[in-house]
Amino acid sequence: MNYKSIHFRLSFWYSLTFFIGLILTFTSFYLVTRQVLYNQTDTSLVNHGRKVVEVVSQKSSDMHQILAQRTFLSEFSEIPGMLVTILDEKGNIISSSMMCCYDQSIFNGFYQKAVSGKVSFIQNQIIAGENLRFFTSPVFSRDILLGVVLVGHPIGIIQNSLNTILIVLGFVAILLLIPTILGGFLLSKKALQPVTAISENLKFVSSENLNRKVESPKTADELEKLADSFNLLLTRLNKAFKREKEFIATVAHELKTPLSIIRGNTELTLAKTRSPLEYKKALQDSLIDINSMSQILTNILDLAVSEAGAFKSNLKVFDLSKTLHELTEIALNLAKAKHININTQIDEKVFISGHPDKLSRAILNILDNSIKYSPPKTVIGITLKRKRGLALIEINDHGSGISQKDLPHIFDRFYRGENVRYTPGSGLGLAISHAIITSHQGRLAIVSSPRHGTKVTISLPLSSRTLLTNALK
Repeated sequence: MNYKSIHFRLSFWYSLTFFIGLILTFTSFYLVTRQVLYNQTDTSLVNHGRKVVEVVSQKSSDMHQILAQRTFLSEFSEIPGMLVTILDEKGNIISSSMMCCYDQSIFNGFYQKAVSGKVSFIQNQIIAGENLRFFTSPVFSRDILLGVVLVGHPIGIIQNSLNTILIVLGFVAILLLIPTILGGFLLSKKALQPVTAISENLKFVSSENLNRKVESPKTADELEKLADSFNLLLTRLNKAFKREKEFIATVAHELKTPLSIIRGNTELTLAKTRSPLEYKKALQDSLIDINSMSQILTNILDLAVSEAGAFKSNLKVFDLSKTLHELTEIALNLAKAKHININTQIDEKVFISGHPDKLSRAILNILDNSIKYSPPKTVIGITLKRKRGLALIEINDHGSGISQKDLPHIFDRFYRGENVRYTPGSGLGLAISHAIITSHQGRLAIVSSPRHGTKVTISLPLSSRTLLTNALK
């Protein structure tokens, strides 16, 4: 048996707790029973003792003669087992219902305690091999000590009864120990059964089947929460593995073509001796492909980082209005060749929290698409306004639009619609923009139809600085 297992520890602590509770219960029962029996005996002793003290304290004229009379003591001696002993003021026995087999030193102890304390008391004492419970009281008359009265009652029967109860309780406790341990073992096994099931299920989980789920015990307790947490963990791991596989597949897919071109050009160039100009042209062609690969890698890394949520830390508050003005200037330069006008309506001092460079790239990707797919001499509109705690950016163009077939897939990496298949691009721009904006707790929505242009809406949470400024207005 594994003594460090939870099963063993639960069984041990359950059994120990139950057994300790049982011992405390039995001990309390024993002590209460003993107290009740002693209280009954003490009541009888006190009643008889006080009668003797009362009679003795009233016989003050010829004390020694009266105390010597056996007729006085016979009244109490007739009670079965009752012992009545009277000591004089010096501690000597004047009369006793048991005139033999006693130890004078025992009565001397009672005498000294009664005289020094000047109060009555009850005490157990063995006399002639028999357990007796004594009521002892000094007798005073006008503050003069007349003697000491001792009234004893046998408690052998009480002691035997208490010993019998103690033996029975001990025997019952030992008998209950085995079913207690067995019950603790079975209860702990049943309680840990869902944990065991979860553990067995997890043995079959690997990187190849992370979509496998742990069966929930449906117990509405911590074990169900544990199963749900495991399933949530498996879901996150599955997504992480999928991202890793997609990343590897993406890199392989995107780098395969330019590497093949570079290899072909290099092999062709080395096939025979070339002039310096031909070598230079071959190197320039290779440099173009290398720059293309570098840009592809940058895009893929940004996409992977944004999807992993790495942009949620090290945020800073910045002026989105200023950033959008700067992006408008860049867009104007990009639109010059197609004579596209850009109209802006930007609210000032709109502050948000995030990474300015990453968000700038996300917005610029959208502006670049609008310019790329818009006909010459058209207009692109850019607006920024505050609405219900959000910064809303709208980019409208009059381009070719997106078909309803392609619209659900525009955020998929490397996806390109039929109408833009021959337009230069990698199909990563919108995927990167969507991942960056989403990682900033924002939302990217696109409404479009063929020949009617496209409307892109970006919503981002306002920073507390903007909200405070609006509240003070």
